[in-house]
Amino acid sequence: GGKYESFSCDVTDLESVSYEMYTRKTCPNCPPVKDFMADLDMPGGARDVDTKEGLAEAAKKGMCASPTVSVFNKEGIETARCHNVEELEAVFNKVAVIE
Repeated sequence: GGKYESFSCDVTDLESVSYEMYTRKTCPNCPPVKDFMADLDMPGGARDVDTKEGLAEAAKKGMCASPTVSVFNKEGIETARCHNVEELEAVFNKVAVIE
């Protein structure tokens, strides 16, 4: 298998309830990710990292690629971080990855 960073956390509820999406105007992979998130009935918002505010928010959260979608549970704890439609499908279709 590949290399995975393992970490322990007390997240018992992995149900996704909200998201933050970080995109750029010029990013070729952003439109499909935006479309995927638009089709989900989930509260959330987009941040444009071409703006000073968006970039500062992304930097604060350690985002270094666009697009990035952060998914949160109802406690506001990040439960997933995705960078493309394939990863989003894996999270939202609850596809189990067996190593």
